[in-house]
Amino acid sequence: MQYSRVVFLVIMLVRPAAAEAQSLLRAKGMAVHNGDTYRVLREEGRLTDVRLWGVDAPEGTQPYGGTVQQTVQRLIGGQTVRVSVEDHDAHGRPVVRMEIDGADLSALLVRRGLAWHDPEQAPSADRLRRLERRARAAERGLWSQPTPTPPWQWRGDGAS
Repeated sequence: MQYSRVVFLVIMLVRPAAAEAQSLLRAKGMAVHNGDTYRVLREEGRLTDVRLWGVDAPEGTQPYGGTVQQTVQRLIGGQTVRVSVEDHDAHGRPVVRMEIDGADLSALLVRRGLAWHDPEQAPSADRLRRLERRARAAERGLWSQPTPTPPWQWRGDGAS
């Protein structure tokens, strides 16, 4: 009897974290901090900063950083988006997949040459890897530069 109570308690404590890691929610895009970090207004009225899953976009001060910010602001600013929480980053922010009108924002940015596929965060994201190769080959967006600097090198953090 005691064992079943402990198991029930553990399940009740772990379930909310696991549920958020897989949660789907609707939110409104409110602000773009940089090309892959945004503030959204959740349905329950809470503002939340989120990090876009699978990509690393140029920083605001980096070449194409402003272009990416403006593009994302046009796409999500004031729009209802579908958000799926995949994980949390080192800063505690939810790492999310985001859809706008059924389109995956990570894929859209990589396809347009506005972000790198992040292999550390999304190692099995073959679609993003293929989209980046195609954008590079077509010299779209940041790939029109002779040697674009990845954001992790720009920041000096060494991570991809």
